[in-house]
This record gives sequence, structure tokens and C-alpha cells, in this order.
Amino acid sequence: MGKIIELAKKLKALADRGEGGEKLTAEIMLQNLFKKHGISIAEIEGESTKLEMISFSKKYEFISYIIIQSVVGECQFYSFTNKDTGKNLSSKTGVKCTKAEFIEIQAKLDFYYKVFETELHYFEIAFLHKNNIEPKTFNPENDDRRKQLSYEESQKIKLISGGIDEHPFLKQIGE
Repeated sequence: MGKIIELAKKLKALADRGEGGEKLTAEIMLQNLFKKHGISIAEIEGESTKLEMISFSKKYEFISYIIIQSVVGECQFYSFTNKDTGKNLSSKTGVKCTKAEFIEIQAKLDFYYKVFETELHYFEIAFLHKNNIEPKTFNPENDDRRKQLSYEESQKIKLISGGIDEHPFLKQIGE
């Protein structure tokens, strides 16, 4: 049935955008396809879209917008503000999408936030290393963020630090 739906989608597109006889032929072929296979326009157009409210942290606003657009394509984002105060009424952003797209967006946001936090942890360690920032007294036993790094993680951090610019701190008080 998948090939029939794909053919119907192509015919629908041609019927919508075609010219003259091409358009008319596509419309007739589409109607015949509907009758022959017992399908409807709703089946080829998929689910309808509606405004879904999506919650995400302002901390991850940019990455969230990109993830949403990776699912629905170029889209309009909606926020709701109090017209008197101009303050945002909700911590949610609206986007028009299908129910399936909404579910995919939520799953991707959850997944990529966790992955991003892990990668950010590696960057944080690499940044500190590259800029020679260490505690005055260092006890590896009390350093939970670095004591459990595997060899692969250590190598990854070395690679990341290789791409970071060094920023030496110059004391601001003269001697």
C-alpha cells in the first residue's frame, strides 16, 4: 500500500501544481486511484497539524529550535505574552505540527539534552585543562567529575582541548 500512497501523493502534487491537460490528467488518475484502492485524500495528506505547546529550558533555546526544525522543517514559533506588561505568559513555545511530529520532537529534545549535557561536561574539563585552571590543592579522590574518566574519555578531552583557544589570565593588580 505504501507505493500506492506515494503514487497518490505525486499525482496530488501534479494535480495541484500542473498546467492544462497535465493537471486534468493527474486529477482523473488520482480519482481513479482513490476508487480502485479505496483510499481517501486524508490518507495521502497525513495527519492534520495543530498548535502544540512545547516546553524547554531557556538555557537550551537555540538547540531546541533547531531540533524542532529538524522534525517539522521551517516553521513559525508562537509565544504568548500579556499585552499590557509584555511578559511571557507561559514557559512553553507553540509550533504547528502533527501529533506524530510532536511526539518525535519531545523524544528528540529529551534524548539530545542528555547527550548535550554529557558533551558539555567533556568540554568543561577540556576548557579547564587548556587554560591551566586547577584548584590550589588538588585531591583526585575528591574530584568526582574527573576521577572516573576512561582512557577513551581522556583521549576525547585531549582532542577537544586541542580545538580550544588558550586564554591566559593576566593579573589585574600591579606589584
